[in-house]
Amino acid sequence: MKLLVLLLALAGLTACTTIPVTSPATAVDSAAVIRHQTNLAAIDNWTLRGQLAIFDLTADERHAVYIDWQQTPTSLSMRLSHPLKGTLARLEESPLGAILTDEDGMTYQASTAEQLLSQYFGLDLPLDLMRELVLGRQLPGMSGREFILQGTESGQLALLSSYQLSAAGQQWQASLSHYASVDGVLLPHSFHLSAPAWRIKLRITQWLI
Repeated sequence: MKLLVLLLALAGLTACTTIPVTSPATAVDSAAVIRHQTNLAAIDNWTLRGQLAIFDLTADERHAVYIDWQQTPTSLSMRLSHPLKGTLARLEESPLGAILTDEDGMTYQASTAEQLLSQYFGLDLPLDLMRELVLGRQLPGMSGREFILQGTESGQLALLSSYQLSAAGQQWQASLSHYASVDGVLLPHSFHLSAPAWRIKLRITQWLI
């Protein structure tokens, strides 16, 4: 019985770690890239829920939280929580500025949400870019791009899989995987971002668009 359990566990691990075949940008039809990016450009409002792990490599610390993130073209609403401790922080951003409310009800203000994360948590994260990157959108300055090719009835799509990008004073390596259809648009459900000082892992359990 123990052997059977072990074999089933190994089979599950293998299934979860299957790596899709990727192709460099130079080997991908640009029309397939444009086709998918056009689908993403139509998304103005979205919500994601998932699990976020942040590794501070300099301090050798790890932070794991649940995240609820609502995004519109002009606003951001983010709740960070723990299954036992409840809400740890709420972050709101609008054209008027950003406000962070901690678990004790204390509030902090700054011009942007990115500044608040840096001041309150000490996290130098490219949040302004992450709202685009988690969808799988391309941004200027990306290099070393690779894509997952996906056939559909409307034609082949090229889904962004990995790239390098300079942001927040650091060079970041990113990867996206586990694409699945959400209201007809293929969106990633796993997002990794790493730099010399930080590593971020986001597992998305639900998208709403």
